[in-house]
Amino acid sequence: MCLWYGMLYVMVEGWQKAKLSDPEVDILLASRNTELLRRFRNGMFHFQTDHWLPKKFSAFLDPKNKTVEWVRNLTAGFRRSLMAEMNKINAKP
Repeated sequence: MCLWYGMLYVMVEGWQKAKLSDPEVDILLASRNTELLRRFRNGMFHFQTDHWLPKKFSAFLDPKNKTVEWVRNLTAGFRRSLMAEMNKINAKP
């Protein structure tokens, strides 16, 4: 799960750098959870002296942020949007 969350932020960065847009995804990315996900990714992939439960993890995993549902919705939004784009590309003669 931690790897999924960490790699999901890589998708966010790619989405933003490519200037992609989708109404559902854009709403999800406007959430405070996007910044919490970035910090979670940094905590996951960079050395942490506090390795038990760094604040970078605990803020993202706090149930009040509803991040589990948010991650699922963001993942589904990326999948739907990117598959639609691939279908358009494949449909071209």
